[in-house]
Amino acid sequence: MKLISTCFKGIYLYECKNLSNEEYIINLFRDNITKLPIAQNVLMSSKETSSEEIQSFFHRAILCNYNTLFVVEINDSFTDFQ
Repeated sequence: MKLISTCFKGIYLYECKNLSNEEYIINLFRDNITKLPIAQNVLMSSKETSSEEIQSFFHRAILCNYNTLFVVEINDSFTDFQ
């Protein structure tokens, strides 16, 4: 895993080059919290991902009362608006 930078406390940017995105996300969870991800903690974006889905995911992540990991996969299909 290659850490690119830390933007804010608790927000990290990673770059995936050698593994598939799914494998990389599973490894992030396994290495950081020693558990497998659940669907509510992962947002895999595409051209069809609406702004409401993105907003809802971040709202849930920011207001979460538990110490857990949220992952957003940003790929080349992400539009400038998203």
